[in-house]
Amino acid sequence: MKRVASVLLLLAACDEPFEPKPKPDGSVTPGDCDVPALFASTCVAGCHDTATKQAGLDLEAPGLASRVYGVRATGRADYLLVDPELPEESALVVKLSATPPFGTRMPNTGSPLDAQQRACVQAWVNALVDAGPGDGGSVVTPVDGGGGGDAGVDGGTFTPVDGGTFDAGRFWGPVADSSGCVPDGGAWCIAQRVPEPLYAVRGLSETDIWAVGSRGAAYHYDGNTWSRSDAGVSVTLFDVHPVSATDVWAVGEQGTVLRHQGGAWARVPWSPPMPFVDAGLSASGAPPRDLGGVWATATEAWISGAGDTLAQWNGSTLRVTQSASPNELAPDLLKIWRRGPTEWWAAGDMAFRENNGTGWAQGRGAIQRVFGIWGAVNPMNMARVLVAVGADGSMLSYSYTDSGQYPWQPPSWNPDALELRRDLRSVWLDAATARGWTVGLDGQIVEVNMVTSRYVRHVTPVGDHLLGVWGTAPNRSWAVGGRVDGVILRSR
Repeated sequence: MKRVASVLLLLAACDEPFEPKPKPDGSVTPGDCDVPALFASTCVAGCHDTATKQAGLDLEAPGLASRVYGVRATGRADYLLVDPELPEESALVVKLSATPPFGTRMPNTGSPLDAQQRACVQAWVNALVDAGPGDGGSVVTPVDGGGGGDAGVDGGTFTPVDGGTFDAGRFWGPVADSSGCVPDGGAWCIAQRVPEPLYAVRGLSETDIWAVGSRGAAYHYDGNTWSRSDAGVSVTLFDVHPVSATDVWAVGEQGTVLRHQGGAWARVPWSPPMPFVDAGLSASGAPPRDLGGVWATATEAWISGAGDTLAQWNGSTLRVTQSASPNELAPDLLKIWRRGPTEWWAAGDMAFRENNGTGWAQGRGAIQRVFGIWGAVNPMNMARVLVAVGADGSMLSYSYTDSGQYPWQPPSWNPDALELRRDLRSVWLDAATARGWTVGLDGQIVEVNMVTSRYVRHVTPVGDHLLGVWGTAPNRSWAVGGRVDGVILRSR
């Protein structure tokens, strides 16, 4: 995702990844500091200069941008020096944090970079991602020079040079077998590769599914093939919700709301803001923020986004109902979920919001960095259950009946035991059985059974980030994601 962290939040908690985020609009912008010069004064001499090139990294020679865009970090090959889809997780950024996910903090001599300097590096990375690979940064370089393969694609493994305990072979499995995605009851397989990383997938049936992602990508599956649909925008789309075969919603960066009707995509116009909304909205009422979630019906839609943004389409008018002011620190509401006309949930960056049919309020439950939320009914006791997944492989569940509620709590699993060291980004449950999947970074796939409290990690055919999952049944599900390009998986 492009420029996912606002500078204000970078300064407040620069070591923590968030998405989606408003664009940098504070005092630190890519032009406010010279990142190559910053590296030269802190990280180059005797370490990453042209002669020494520790870990194969040269921060001194001209053309730095083209040498780091989409290139794998030697210390741990599931990280890219500049990650075009998750720039806040670029190795050049995370290695500056107090507790990096691999190796030691950089620079390893002298004083660490302060918050302002780290924010500057992030802004520079964001600007590089926005500009694109340029003249040679589009190829992901393997750490071993082995023919350009990805350890998650060619079935190989690697051992980190820093002596860490991460073993890619335990995360990444072999590619799909030669039979492809034949529905033979086997494991997950690669259904298709596409040029753009994908962020969300959702459908109406096994023959009517949509997926959206980077650079305005929108794909439709008709039961036989995935075909690209021209969304008419170049921004990243983060969520999609089909209402019917002829009515589909999608939302994304910079307040983008699209609707597919009559065989074509078109922008949904915003209405002027309500008098009480003071959130830097445009004259038309459009929010300047990224929108991460949408849930729609034939007569109503709710949209969630960065800066505590919620917007409603009431059947004729699309209007922001709440959003923080540009200079206010506020939680990002990344996904939204609906059970019925009197129950809506929005979840995201350290917050839950709940709407019981009369308006939105602070939701019950623990505070957690949540990237995905879904619900079902437990067929054993008919209790309603919500599942939220998030940072560092965490998951929360919430059960309730008409007569009582139970607080959000971790389920009976240990993320460390399942080696879920990276974020879980999406979750889906079958409404009738309360079984489903959660997926996340580095190809993580976990089977979820909320009835038996059983969680099983599955061998994944890719090392790509998996950012969306949806299905009609556990053995008929789809997952999407990507890094430099996109991938579509299916269970069988």
